[in-house]
Amino acid sequence: MAATSTGGEAGRIAAGQWMAAPTDLNGENPRPDLAPDIINNSWGYNRTDDWYKAVLDTWLAAGIFPVYSNMNQGPGCNTTQTPAWYSDSYSVGSFDVNNTIAPNSSRGPGQNGEIKPNIAAPGVNVRSAMPGGGYRSDSGTSMAAPHVAGTVALIWSAAPALRRDIAATRALLDGSAIDTPDDQCGGTPQDNNVYGEGRLDAYAAVKAAPAQPLGTLNGTVTANGEPVPEADVTITGAHVRMVATGSDGVYSVPRLAPGAYRISVARYGHETSTPVSMNVVAGRTTTADIALTRLPHGVVSGTVTKDGAPADGVTVTASGTPLRTVTDAAGRYRLALPHGSHRLETTAPSRCVGTTEEQITVAGDMTTNLTLRPKTDEFGYVCAEGTGSYVAGTERLALTGANNAEQITLPFPVPLYGTPLTEMWVSTSGYAGRSVDTLPGSDRAGRAGPATDRDL
Repeated sequence: MAATSTGGEAGRIAAGQWMAAPTDLNGENPRPDLAPDIINNSWGYNRTDDWYKAVLDTWLAAGIFPVYSNMNQGPGCNTTQTPAWYSDSYSVGSFDVNNTIAPNSSRGPGQNGEIKPNIAAPGVNVRSAMPGGGYRSDSGTSMAAPHVAGTVALIWSAAPALRRDIAATRALLDGSAIDTPDDQCGGTPQDNNVYGEGRLDAYAAVKAAPAQPLGTLNGTVTANGEPVPEADVTITGAHVRMVATGSDGVYSVPRLAPGAYRISVARYGHETSTPVSMNVVAGRTTTADIALTRLPHGVVSGTVTKDGAPADGVTVTASGTPLRTVTDAAGRYRLALPHGSHRLETTAPSRCVGTTEEQITVAGDMTTNLTLRPKTDEFGYVCAEGTGSYVAGTERLALTGANNAEQITLPFPVPLYGTPLTEMWVSTSGYAGRSVDTLPGSDRAGRAGPATDRDL
């Protein structure tokens, strides 16, 4: 869960409530059974009061493990922010490859003098996937917290009986952490306000999880004798598990506590299966094959063009469904859709091309051609991709930390809606803008409001 620069307190509370009971796109039909096991949070408020405590208490009551970045306001003490500041949050500091705490990793203490962070994890120059594709090395407690969230997932996979047992899981993380003394903000060598309980040791935490006899459940999902890939399999019993079938229609849950379970399968374009009851036995594999019935459907195909020419690499999606395809070199696409009303949407690889929408009604096979149009704004400007070559800079900015920004003077005026820009702001998050308030992820942008964005 990552905060944005919009929404304020009400938006963050609404997001937290939604996580406890996800709804449909209309905000209706809440499904607490779809709540996640673990929520990793990369955001905080520079305040210490109970404004988010009710949401946190709801998560804990539902057995959701709350992992929080301890934020990046160090090296001073008393720099932990809410909700990481709360005693019941499990907050994470950041250290580097030399096991040294990151200078900007926030320090405790937390609520009622509680040691904060609770633990520290790798958070300096960590390779991470980025929005829009690709990878980048980044730093901050937002890079450290996911290590802890992932470790909790491993613990609960190794010992299913611990799933949603927050207290026992915290004890495992705390007890297996590597003690790292640092007395600058108080505490003991074993538990201090810089490293918390110490440095995360994922292997030791999982190894310390209690062993128990387990069984395996697997099977194949088919429709009309053919395997059904990407079907959602829900297994309900002593524990609840949700898995997806592979390309061969096979699913497998290798670590289940013995007992009675009900298996149901759902796949878009198919009738949901009637639940099947099975018993899982310790040390044995139980097989439950499920047959689905496919709903009547038709094949929708056509050509996507731009400026009269075929457009390849364009993603065509049936809105509100998991169905999508990518056009080939001739601009052709093909989707098999259930009978009924659908909205086709296109997403082009070029950022200068707008989204095309087409409402269709499927009653059988049909042809629908789609035309891409360039993006325009309210002033009538049209986006176009330039053909100039990239010119590398010669002066490196002395920017460090996760969310810092600096104003620079441009080497020549850059026209923007008729006004030449001679200065710009740039941030370590990779953004540039004409004012600091327009830079996502910048600490200085936080001056426009009380919230601090995620530090990616």
